[in-house]
Amino acid sequence: MQESIKQAIRNSLKFGYSFYAYSTRDGFVFGAQIDDDFTGTNGFKIVPFTDSGANGITIFRQYDETDLPTSSADKQLKPVAALSTPKSDYIDCLSDCISTIRTSPTLRKVVISRVIKRAISDVDWPGFIEQLHDKNPDSFTFIYNTPHSGVWIGVSPEIIGDYSDGKFSTMALAGTRLKGESVWSAKDIEEQEFVSNYIAERIKNAGFDYTVSDKFTLPAGNVEHICNMFTVRESDIRKMLDLVDLLHPTPALAGTPKDEAVEYILSHEHHNRECYGGYIGPFDAQSFHFAVNLRSMCFDERSVAVFVGSGITDKSIPESEYAETQAKSEIILKNLDRLRFANNKK
Repeated sequence: MQESIKQAIRNSLKFGYSFYAYSTRDGFVFGAQIDDDFTGTNGFKIVPFTDSGANGITIFRQYDETDLPTSSADKQLKPVAALSTPKSDYIDCLSDCISTIRTSPTLRKVVISRVIKRAISDVDWPGFIEQLHDKNPDSFTFIYNTPHSGVWIGVSPEIIGDYSDGKFSTMALAGTRLKGESVWSAKDIEEQEFVSNYIAERIKNAGFDYTVSDKFTLPAGNVEHICNMFTVRESDIRKMLDLVDLLHPTPALAGTPKDEAVEYILSHEHHNRECYGGYIGPFDAQSFHFAVNLRSMCFDERSVAVFVGSGITDKSIPESEYAETQAKSEIILKNLDRLRFANNKK
């Protein structure tokens, strides 16, 4: 990461600016908005789990890292409200969800999430982001802050919508195994098939033709997923923005059927997902690149709250699903522990 962007992130956190930074093949991009009345044609979109794009938060790129002003006063970050989910509560929720799916005539998959909260102090967040990106170079690494959302950071392997030059792409991503394992379980294969079928149905019902790739294994840090890509050709970017909202929240973060799964999540999870399971990413007048907000956490000066989830089907085993969330959380927590250990040795 460029040193100028590292310093811009530090200043933005210190002064409480609305800002974003994200990874590209050519390095990181930074943007900030200080004037709430400023508008523009490019910036960063933040859509929480239960919102649509129309109700999301937009940070327009008013400043980049070269012209970001300083402030005369520090500002506290939005406090982290989420609390850790006890293992027993999570296991109970998983067991109830499995029973519900087995007796439901329609519900096939629900993604149940939990929160891991930890105390922190003196974290160099630009260094943390750089570590995340270096260990997950093919994923979308991001950080952003607004007064409404608070500060979020993550490294997402899942793209909900990428559009440029009349080409729209999205992916069906599901199933999780540790990196290096050679066999996909029947549960993982079925779970990814639910996602793939859902996306195909949504695109078709929206009136678009599409092509779809063969399934392949997508690496994501210490775990892997089953994936296939969908492509739509369309010259009108507004129609593709609408399609993103039809796909959101994806079955990889909600379940299928979507509305029934979301209803179950909202009535059974004991925390507010906030931005987790929503989507984020940059846009301009001709293109956008939106990733699903997962492998992510929010933080303030004293604590972090990591959000992780697992896709539950009638074949799920609660202890195995809990172990899956542990493996997913390591992508964030091991890097945080490594950085804090290095800082303590200095």
